[in-house]
Amino acid sequence: MHYRGSKKTLYILAIIVILLPRYCFATALTGTSKSTKEDSVAITGVSFSGGGALGFCYIGVLDVLDSFGIKIDCITGSSIGSLIAVLYANGYTAREILGILKEEHIDNLCHIYRPNLYFSGGLVDTRRLQRILAKYLKHNSFDSLQIKFYCCVTDMNTNKPHYISTGGNLVQYVIASLAVPGIFAPVMIDSIYYFDGGTNDMLPVAPLFKENCTRRIGVFPIMEKEKNIEQPNFLWIRAYTHIYYMQILRNKDAFTDIIAIDPINYGVLSFKKMSELTDIGRKVTWQYLHQEKRIN
Repeated sequence: MHYRGSKKTLYILAIIVILLPRYCFATALTGTSKSTKEDSVAITGVSFSGGGALGFCYIGVLDVLDSFGIKIDCITGSSIGSLIAVLYANGYTAREILGILKEEHIDNLCHIYRPNLYFSGGLVDTRRLQRILAKYLKHNSFDSLQIKFYCCVTDMNTNKPHYISTGGNLVQYVIASLAVPGIFAPVMIDSIYYFDGGTNDMLPVAPLFKENCTRRIGVFPIMEKEKNIEQPNFLWIRAYTHIYYMQILRNKDAFTDIIAIDPINYGVLSFKKMSELTDIGRKVTWQYLHQEKRIN
């Protein structure tokens, strides 16, 4: 009996010795697979460049990204890009943003802007635009937004870009991001003058790295194209466009996805073509996601 018991015990030990490593290996493999799956979930960040009226294309971009279920974890922008981005970060859908801009007649520059009678740093007064934006950003705080938002502005003292994402003065920073030098008056916040972030960083990518975004989507209009200039008095627009477009291309390679939008025959002053530009943004984004198989 003692011998049989010992033999039975040996059989049991042998089975344990054989099966235990396999069980441990299978458990480790399962754990690794689960971890890999969790790690593969993308943190998505979107950056919108400036571009005047061409920024209306971004409304269409957001509409398509939403329709494909691409969740945006962080959003940033310069100039008109910051305006579209902050409204989205506040919880408005793309279609709601389009409705807001139409309702407030953003396509009518004479309705939005007035001459700057004080001649303090710019020809155009932006106070009316501030009041309109405050109507839709009631808390005037970065911390109240539903999506992490970075507003790119330029510090007039240092002439360097700042990426603001916390604290108050949300409306003021967005207006400053829109303040093209010489045209719009700079905005003073906490004793510092700020103006258009696009003069230093037209397509901000640094905030997306700061937020550890593994998928970085850069969106901009193709602004530099050959064309016949019939009115030389608009030379300043041509010059500004070239300078800003060079800023955009500087950061292009830092993005995992680039959605470059050809505005066809529209330009930075085509504010009356809001709906058409929105549709162009939709079309280009839809084509990009399908051609590059970047739907998920």
